[in-house]
Amino acid sequence: MKEVLGNRSKNELRETLASLNREFTPSNETRPSFKLWKIVLTIFVLALGVGLWIWTSDNQPPTQNSEEVLDAKTPVPVQDSIEEPSIPLETPDSPPLEKTPDLPKPTPPLNNPPIAGADYSPMPFLENLMAENLRDNIQMTEIFPPNDHVFIIKKNSTDLVFSGTILNYSGEDIQLNIYNNNEEDFNKGKSLLTQIIHFDKVSDTQSFRFERSVKLPKGLYYFVIEPTRGRTVLYVGKFRIE
Repeated sequence: MKEVLGNRSKNELRETLASLNREFTPSNETRPSFKLWKIVLTIFVLALGVGLWIWTSDNQPPTQNSEEVLDAKTPVPVQDSIEEPSIPLETPDSPPLEKTPDLPKPTPPLNNPPIAGADYSPMPFLENLMAENLRDNIQMTEIFPPNDHVFIIKKNSTDLVFSGTILNYSGEDIQLNIYNNNEEDFNKGKSLLTQIIHFDKVSDTQSFRFERSVKLPKGLYYFVIEPTRGRTVLYVGKFRIE
């Protein structure tokens, strides 16, 4: 009896262990070795796909939209910030561009002829006439200005004063001409100023006086008294402007 009960207990224990073994032992389809091979195969396929994608992208030719990569040592050209002014171009439908007329060149004023006497050089011809008695029967007295008299420039102009007396002269009116010290201008009759002196009465003694404000540069000048007709010199004097 005891042996039967002992055998039954052993059999029940064996069945319990066998059922536990079946419950916790996986089948052939879910064995760990099979799952491990699936994981390895998946990783291999993914790695192969990534490698192919990288290889194809590196070997593709650059497209037109690809940006040029500049070397760090290559100087980059810098565009000048100053822009050239745009010049309007003529088109067949647009009117022709107007041209700016040329400005006339300024001409020197007529009342300021060139003066050659700024160096104070004397004119030999008139200097010789000053030393001679021009006409024995005519005398010039009280002549102003005396030789080498100096007129002073005031406010860009000079006040000239001339006066004198003529003895033994009963001819026509006379004129006083002012010349510079250029002998060529004198020979051509280029006077800087001419003043006509009228005599109201016929007399052996004639007096005159007049004043003129002129704009002449500094220099040596001569004044010559002569009849209004002809060039018979009655008197020669000189003065300076400073």
